[in-house]
Amino acid sequence: MTTLRSEPQSATGVAARARAAWALVPLAVLACGLKGPLMSLGRGLWGPQDPWRNGDFVVGWWWWWAASERWRGIDWLARVDWPEGMTTIAPVIPNPLDMAILGLLGPPTPLAWNLAQGGHLVALVLSAFVLGRAAGAAPWASAAGASLVAASPVLLHEVAGGRPSGLVVWPGLLCLACLQRAGWRWGVAAGLLAALQGVAYAWHGLALVLIGLPLVRSGRTLGVGVLVGALAVAPYLIWLLDGLAGVPTDLPQAGYTALPLGGLFALKPMPPRFLLHPLLIVASLLALGRGRRWLAAGAIGLTLAVGPAPTWDLGEPLGAGPWAWVAWAFPPAARMHHPIRVTLLALPVLGVAAAVGLDRLRWGRGVAAGLVLAAAANHRAMDQASSYDRPTTPPFADVAAALPLPDGPVIDLLGMPHSTALSLQPYHRRPILEPLWGRRTDRPLQRGAEALSRGESPPPGFWSEAEADGFVGVLVLDRFGDGAPARERLDQTLGESAFAGVHVLAH
Repeated sequence: MTTLRSEPQSATGVAARARAAWALVPLAVLACGLKGPLMSLGRGLWGPQDPWRNGDFVVGWWWWWAASERWRGIDWLARVDWPEGMTTIAPVIPNPLDMAILGLLGPPTPLAWNLAQGGHLVALVLSAFVLGRAAGAAPWASAAGASLVAASPVLLHEVAGGRPSGLVVWPGLLCLACLQRAGWRWGVAAGLLAALQGVAYAWHGLALVLIGLPLVRSGRTLGVGVLVGALAVAPYLIWLLDGLAGVPTDLPQAGYTALPLGGLFALKPMPPRFLLHPLLIVASLLALGRGRRWLAAGAIGLTLAVGPAPTWDLGEPLGAGPWAWVAWAFPPAARMHHPIRVTLLALPVLGVAAAVGLDRLRWGRGVAAGLVLAAAANHRAMDQASSYDRPTTPPFADVAAALPLPDGPVIDLLGMPHSTALSLQPYHRRPILEPLWGRRTDRPLQRGAEALSRGESPPPGFWSEAEADGFVGVLVLDRFGDGAPARERLDQTLGESAFAGVHVLAH
């Protein structure tokens, strides 16, 4: 009896493992597309073409470093915007969770930075496969749908922008998977995952709500999920809304990084990071039968991703899109400056639509095999969607690490564009006048520093106030533009610098 009972259990276990092994197919497609980056995993940086002059990259790298220091009891938020310090990071880093957790492992290194992004991408693709299985699609069909997602270059848009935090969408995808089940336990899981998605990135949380509307199977599951999710995300939203009260009002308008319509089919020459795999939309149309709700959910996601003013390529808008009406009815929605990020949620849903459609085709397995091969063949576009093998240290890191100055805060005079002052703080480890956001505030000392950066005379009392606040030096290190006017003004005021790019304030 024992033997007879254990054999079916063993067979069931083998079958379950075999079904799970299909998830390796889209992961292999992803690895094929990331062949170039994987070859440079430990000797370069994944991200923008010029990472250390990219404000998003610099702020993300700085926050990971600052978080690692904070776990050791050193608060670097109090050491920017000196002597006032920053009381909140919400206006600049509204989604600090993942970098704060990574800080537990220590400061960022090129290898850790790359592995974090690679891990997010793997989690995204695996979640797309799991979502396909939760929708009822066969393992082979789910693998084919997830492969088209894994081979869509737009998947790397956030990597190319230096924003790895935007890759965290697995909580939302698993939330949608939970919504395919009935019962309060699934509702609790869905609510917690939705809250986690909102904390990972608030606009992904909002997009998840809209995308998930057609996908709910059980009112009970949804009701429990809404209650649990609202309670779980409330503390974060309170923190976020309180911090956003201090956001500068001159931030870019929404829509400047939206998904071009031509990118849906890869029909128009444009940077690869704006392109879907050309067969993903086509394959998703197979769901026009019993999988229409997945197609509808994916369409909602793409509608959000094309932004308030859709374009065909990266040129002039074609007119106002549906999101423009949402922003008109709910003005805070206009602050979603990167609508293309919603693509990371929409693509896996479209992959599920393709999987559900494939599953009902008579020759579905053969079509699925062809789609996997077509996905793998798109590796060149994936390889070109982001940069890698980039410099692992910022310009002037050697200067910052050996400043000929006594202990004390410094003014990084040319460090405001793209927050480049933050890139040097881990090297000189000094408080800086410059705040987190890429512009100085209206405080007199900062206004004077801004005038000096243009080669103009600061207001009377500037130097005495700087010395009273403990500043020991001024850095004039070219990272954007020409610092010659600023250096000439400082030479006239403080005397010629004995160390290139560094002026000492006498005390």
